[in-house]
Amino acid sequence: MIHLLPTPKSVKLTDERCKLDGLSLVVAPGQDRRVYQGALALQADLAKVLGHSVKLSTATPGACCVAIATKGDAGEGYRLSVTSAGITVEGDGPAGTFYGMQTLRQLLAGVTNSVLRGVEIADTPDFAVRGIYHDVTRGKVPTLDTLKRLVDTLSYYKINMLQLYIEDAFAFEEYEGIMQPFEVLTPAEIMELDEYCHARFVELTPSISTFGHLYRLLQSPKYRHLCEYENYEPSSHPWHEKMAHHTIDVFNPESITVIHSMIDQYVGLCRSEYFNICCDETFDLCKGRNAGKDVGEAYFGFVQQILERVRFHGKKPMMWGDIVLHHPEKIEELGEDVIMLNWDYGPCPTVNNTAAFTGAGRKQIQCPGTGSWNRWIEDAVGAKGNISTMARYGAEHGALGILTTNWGDYGNVCSINGALYGLTLGAQMGWQVNAPIDEEYEQAFSALAYGQQVNMVDSIRRLIACENTALWGGLVNCLGARDHADGDGKLHGCDSDRIREMLPACLQLQEELKALPQTEPTADLLLSARAVETMMRMYLYLMGEEEKPDVEPFLAAHREAWLRYNKQSQLTWVEYLFRSL
Repeated sequence: MIHLLPTPKSVKLTDERCKLDGLSLVVAPGQDRRVYQGALALQADLAKVLGHSVKLSTATPGACCVAIATKGDAGEGYRLSVTSAGITVEGDGPAGTFYGMQTLRQLLAGVTNSVLRGVEIADTPDFAVRGIYHDVTRGKVPTLDTLKRLVDTLSYYKINMLQLYIEDAFAFEEYEGIMQPFEVLTPAEIMELDEYCHARFVELTPSISTFGHLYRLLQSPKYRHLCEYENYEPSSHPWHEKMAHHTIDVFNPESITVIHSMIDQYVGLCRSEYFNICCDETFDLCKGRNAGKDVGEAYFGFVQQILERVRFHGKKPMMWGDIVLHHPEKIEELGEDVIMLNWDYGPCPTVNNTAAFTGAGRKQIQCPGTGSWNRWIEDAVGAKGNISTMARYGAEHGALGILTTNWGDYGNVCSINGALYGLTLGAQMGWQVNAPIDEEYEQAFSALAYGQQVNMVDSIRRLIACENTALWGGLVNCLGARDHADGDGKLHGCDSDRIREMLPACLQLQEELKALPQTEPTADLLLSARAVETMMRMYLYLMGEEEKPDVEPFLAAHREAWLRYNKQSQLTWVEYLFRSL
């Protein structure tokens, strides 16, 4: 069995066999330099399989070689042939050639005896846009190296767009003195990442919060006067505060000056033709300083000023569509160039919003989610229904593509590796919307993403069941004396019997994960299982049924993993939560 993700449109296995030893790698002259970039990665994979280096040249292809060529100027389709005479990869355009090489790399990942089974593959994507939206602002700010490795993963699965969600995690001039260097990405880092993305056919599309979700800015002494809520004092944990109550005062002329400045600082760092202005969840609009004013007029008036700035820079605007849908009569006020990002994260999303944007003649991109936020491991169960359904709605209504979101509510404690199922599922649905998500898919995911022969999706589902008994948000709420806690600081209304029932399952899962080959994703899944166990024990303690567990061994392992991938960012907030409860 061969494992490929996303699943190609046409795969025909043959009885031929290709002996890899002795093959040379030949790239046709005059290729896009990014094709050569892909060939270098393929060369490294061949060397790993064979145990020795493989020659890479631009000579005329002959027998016993891997021949890489492009037969057109554009297009993401490709053809891949593996025969006893050699291997050929032919793309409809440079991107297609690059993607054909990624498929070949995945075939090589399953080779154990230097012999590749014969196969004929013809492939092309369903959606033009196949993206990932990754939150770097609510907890973890990844290092540049981590972001580059994420891009390598995305390109491996033929994802062609990356957006990073930025509120305060960038060195804007306005945040000087508010944010520390270990909490932000720099202009130099974004530009270097853009170059890295471009070399791998990934479009780094800038995305910054320009309306709501401006907690750190609007709580600073310098800009508090621009908050819609006058003299607002935070009353809960900062992770709660980041989610609401921080909408800018649209009627203060200084507000648009600040937002324009932030756009000006960020827009030139990426070569993308798009710019995402966000403008979602403006919960407080006209509920504070401007109470009584027309919400629709206020919202669309301010958005128009933001759009004007983006267009001034020659970019095509994107924005989240949730607030727009509350004012359908005003959609026509937005220019036809605005692309609506249509999000819905439920396991059984409805088609209503998709149909509404189609009916209004708006271009849209479907935005499902991994379900990793507020968790230590992604909600693969909910994500399966959410991502596949949203992709299908997009295909039925002519959406431009799919942008799978990986949010970081409550500290972004789930690692990137902990969201691999949702990220690769988004790649699968973006490439072939009708591809089955079955046992064969799960085996391919386990082999390619985790490097394991056992079903890792089953392990993820088992960990989800354990975590559902003691969710991370319950501890965050307890620390903030909200929702799930009362004055005595104990959790109430939780099912301690269920926690005790599932705790042995969590421990058993850890033992099974320890016994597997320790790939990086497997090690991160094991750490997530330790986190879930620690939370379960913390819940029992906060319900007054057990002594407080010793959290230090877990926190030491968590700190090591966090700093391996991320800047310090909000690490101490996570540690404070465990130690102070």
